Amino acid sequence: MARPAKRTPEVLEIILERIQQGEYARKPLPSTRELAAELGVSKFTIHRAYCAVEEKGLIKSSGRKRIVASKALSHPLEVVYIVPAANATTSFLWFSSLDAVVTARGGRATLVDYDGPNDSRLIRALRGNFDAFFLNPPHPEISPLVERLICKHRDRTVTLYQDLPELGIWGIDNMPVEAVDLLIFHLASKGAREIHLVGSQALFGRQQQLAKRWSSRLSGMGITGEKFFPPNATMDLPKAAAEQTRQLLSQYPKPISIIFADLPSALGGYRVLWEAGLLPGRDLPVTALSCESETAYLTPSLTSIIAPSRTSVIEEAIDQILAKKISERRNWAERSLAHVRLFEGESSDMAASSL
Repeated sequence: MARPAKRTPEVLEIILERIQQGEYARKPLPSTRELAAELGVSKFTIHRAYCAVEEKGLIKSSGRKRIVASKALSHPLEVVYIVPAANATTSFLWFSSLDAVVTARGGRATLVDYDGPNDSRLIRALRGNFDAFFLNPPHPEISPLVERLICKHRDRTVTLYQDLPELGIWGIDNMPVEAVDLLIFHLASKGAREIHLVGSQALFGRQQQLAKRWSSRLSGMGITGEKFFPPNATMDLPKAAAEQTRQLLSQYPKPISIIFADLPSALGGYRVLWEAGLLPGRDLPVTALSCESETAYLTPSLTSIIAPSRTSVIEEAIDQILAKKISERRNWAERSLAHVRLFEGESSDMAASSL
């Protein structure tokens, strides 16, 4: 192997040629170690070459990766996030993370909301010339036209929260519904033999999957409980959850324990519990299937979930799409679930004997 100093100009020329040809337009540049192994030179040689390219303003660092700067791209990365209008509030954090990832790569992210399975905005978005499609599928069913359009972009599409195995599409989620097991086990360890589930969204998609998982786990553990979800989609999620919590209290004036399906559900439910003179952590244990940091600042702090960042999940999905390997990924939920942990707040801080 030649000495690094003599190989740097040659390596630099290779990197510049690949950038010009667009090889790295849709994916990060190889790591120092990867490119050194490929070209048969030292990592120091690659480092020197990368520094030279970065000085030219053609690449930049994004976290631990190097990406081509926007001025060097002949076609900036274009990504769309398509979401039902009723879910726009809860999906905003996903889009915010997606926008940050795409912008860091010199591209642009577009948000499109739609009202139904045949909405023209949904159809136009799926017909768009995007490099990647992030999709919250329409509920309760997908129309034949939408199905054909999704299949057309199968190698560039990921869904959020749910798989579409019949279409060969696999969903991403930084906090899979299986994480509800942690909350159930936690409440059971406190002695709860009755665990209710309260949501702010209608029972479709992720909410339906969550209710099914909750019911199956309770049945296997000999625990009882009822689910309370609004019958129809709504934009005011805390209000919907408040109404469902009032319905719960009308049937169970002194509920043993509650799991809220997400943070908006907990916000609405907390208010109703307070109005009823019930304090989470003192009168009953309360938890939420939420990974938002705000749960630590509620009063009392809300027992919830610590999950991988949305950014890390999105970055991996985009990398897989650009490398044309997205169809190989069928274990997004398992990978995320391995990193999920319980945040034990004051809302469930009760001795088992008190239940």
